[in-house]
Amino acid sequence: MDRTTIDFGIDLGTTNSEIAVFKGGDVEVIKNNANEEFTPSVVWIRDNRLIVGRNAKQQLFVDPDNVHAEFKLRMGTSEEFAFKRSGRRLRPEELSAEVLKSLRADVKQRLGEDVEAAVITVPADFDLPQNQATSKAAKLAGFQESPLLTEPAAAALAYGFKSKDDKVFWLVFDFGGGTFDAALVQLRDGQIDVVNHGGDNQLGGKLIDWAIVDQLLAPEVARRNALSDFRRGNPRWSAAFAKLKLNAEAAKIGLSREEATDIYVDPLCKDDRDQDVTFEFELKRRDVEKLIDPFAERAINICRKVLQEANLKPGAVEKLILVGGPTMTPYLRDRLSDRKSGLGIPMEFSVDPLTIVARGAAIFAGSQPLKREAAPRPAAAGTYGLELVYDRVTHDPEPPFTGKLSAAGNAGFAGFTVEIVNPGAKPVWRSGRISVPPNGAFIGSLWMQEGLQVNTFQIELKDAAGFAKEVEPKEIRVSWGNVIVVPLAHSVGVAMANGETDFFVAKNAELPAQRRQVHRTVRDIKKGAGAGLRIPVVEGQSPKADRNRLIGTIEIQAADIKRDLPAGSEVEITIKIDKSRLVTSKAYVPDLDQEFESVLQLERKEVPVDQLEKDIEFARGRLAALRAKAAESGDDPGFRKAQQAIGRVDGERMMSEVDEMYRNARISKEEADKCNQRLQHLNLALDEAEDALQWPQLKTKVDEFVTFMHKIVNEFGKPEEKARAAALERDCRAALGRDAAVVEQKLKEISRLTGVVWPRDPGYWVAWFQELSSLTVPLKDPALAERLFNRGRMAIDDGDLPGLKAVIEQLLPLLPKKVQEEQENRHGGGTQSTGS
Repeated sequence: MDRTTIDFGIDLGTTNSEIAVFKGGDVEVIKNNANEEFTPSVVWIRDNRLIVGRNAKQQLFVDPDNVHAEFKLRMGTSEEFAFKRSGRRLRPEELSAEVLKSLRADVKQRLGEDVEAAVITVPADFDLPQNQATSKAAKLAGFQESPLLTEPAAAALAYGFKSKDDKVFWLVFDFGGGTFDAALVQLRDGQIDVVNHGGDNQLGGKLIDWAIVDQLLAPEVARRNALSDFRRGNPRWSAAFAKLKLNAEAAKIGLSREEATDIYVDPLCKDDRDQDVTFEFELKRRDVEKLIDPFAERAINICRKVLQEANLKPGAVEKLILVGGPTMTPYLRDRLSDRKSGLGIPMEFSVDPLTIVARGAAIFAGSQPLKREAAPRPAAAGTYGLELVYDRVTHDPEPPFTGKLSAAGNAGFAGFTVEIVNPGAKPVWRSGRISVPPNGAFIGSLWMQEGLQVNTFQIELKDAAGFAKEVEPKEIRVSWGNVIVVPLAHSVGVAMANGETDFFVAKNAELPAQRRQVHRTVRDIKKGAGAGLRIPVVEGQSPKADRNRLIGTIEIQAADIKRDLPAGSEVEITIKIDKSRLVTSKAYVPDLDQEFESVLQLERKEVPVDQLEKDIEFARGRLAALRAKAAESGDDPGFRKAQQAIGRVDGERMMSEVDEMYRNARISKEEADKCNQRLQHLNLALDEAEDALQWPQLKTKVDEFVTFMHKIVNEFGKPEEKARAAALERDCRAALGRDAAVVEQKLKEISRLTGVVWPRDPGYWVAWFQELSSLTVPLKDPALAERLFNRGRMAIDDGDLPGLKAVIEQLLPLLPKKVQEEQENRHGGGTQSTGS
């Protein structure tokens, strides 16, 4: 089939993957060899033959050394998965590429078509290295084009493509096998806007499966049998735990319909006496629901934050779109529907939660022109080429377009006309003849027939004599439907030397986006010596750089610079993010007149386990101290906000989850990564509590600064300074309880204003002189200092203010350098004060 748009969409999932194709107004999910719409994301190597899907999944507990699953969450890392029998080692993107190849093969078998382009979905909370690895997997699988789309955006599009709703909000609740995403979308004027995102790429159904294994099944296996050190981290029992995990997953799904289900594994393993162990267990829904609760709490809290950041309450959202297998769990749906402990938003699950993402990806793919179609085609002799730019999917009944003719041999277009015809319209619609100027470029608009899902437009080209000419393409197709706009999910910036973050592109910025910022080096860089210049690139929302995810490093090697670069030199950094959230960058150093292209090396930070242990203990101490402080009585909103943050830590079992993950961190990089990310969530919650507890003290500080400012400015200030003081107080108090950084900035401005006005008060100079007199530090010239102190006391007695100022200016250089700097900083600097 000769396609002009990408049309194919893929949900590359942690547990299962699907591929769908857009067919104008409809979407078809392509079935695999097993006649199923989804393919397990599992790879097995048997006798050097690579097998993907259900047959591979069945080998998880039969041949665990040669099969791997759930590798999606390791995308963007350098980890390799070993297949023992063949000796092969594959990276996560290579394994994902095999799943994508399997989906391509399904299309070839069902439709007879070689798929060269597809939209591939990723979790909204995927970081930039994970997105880049996904694109690499697509290339390895043979895709020439592979735009990325976030999973919740795809789900929203699957529901909203044909929706006639307007000016409404929906919240996508995407609980997948390995990740969770929440997206607030608004439908307005035929456009679906993703207003805000939130997510956790270490929260998914597999955590529930492992909780069932670790807290219910494994303890019972160990209690009944003689098994030494029966735990998940022990390599001896890896096959047994793989069997328990697979059975836990199946049982969990069964509990969506039943109150209890039986687990039977024979054999599970061999015990210490080399005897087969058979395991039978009745798994009850009520026991699993207790395990689900903290994960549900995490997901609900993320949704609440997404709404809060958009200044919306749940009641303003029309429906909650459920995505992913775990959302079929009755308990989770009950929690979500509860207005008090959940969200209380009406739920929508009319589209299959397991295939909705692939369907939405296919719809989006139908709006994306193939690159080969976007470029003008060279026209054959006697045929005119036509480059048309138009929306493949539109909500506009009269969508605009632009066109440009081309011809072999530089043939002209004098007197040529183009006419667009919609033969499916009733009556047939014609655009009328559009004159083509000498350069071949022209504009016009189409007319869409209401009720006709796909409108096909024929193109008629005629020369000056009215004779028809061959033109390519001869027709175009446009579908009715809503379109989606997906913004950046997380802010992207660089970590600075002071530990703060300088954000280049903010969360929810429309993509593509680009920004240039000027930084300065903080140390000398020697040509050919030392580490050169390294600027960490981070993704997240925290002003504290170490709370964000390190996604790469902009690096300029010392060997590559022309000459030495002194501290304070300018570096112009440019970061560009495309529609797929993939990043390119360059750094320009004006002093060297050198530009460094493609210096962004994306990577995922892996924290050493020993460092994890230290960080966990530090967080435990912080939690204990904050818990004690937050328990103090007080009606201040800061105390209540801190208590809410700590309540979230307890409700989501953050500390105990970190401890559980740490126990397996030494034998699994994935568990170490999960532990580190969960620790980051814990630290962010503790930061929130810490910031909230500072409000009472900050309010007291504001009261003191404002009172003193007005006292000074009202007596010695000019009219404009009094107006400035009133504005500063208003701004400062408005920021109280909302933004500590703004409050601190306003306090600095209050200090500067007070510092300008206060020296007009003679008492200021008397107080400063008395402060200097009381210092016990050694002076550079004690004899001169003694004479100056005597002269200063006489000036005070005589009311000689200029003389007192002169004494202070002469005393300051006699102080030790550090003390002198402290005095000048506190009093605004000697020269500035004298001139006020």
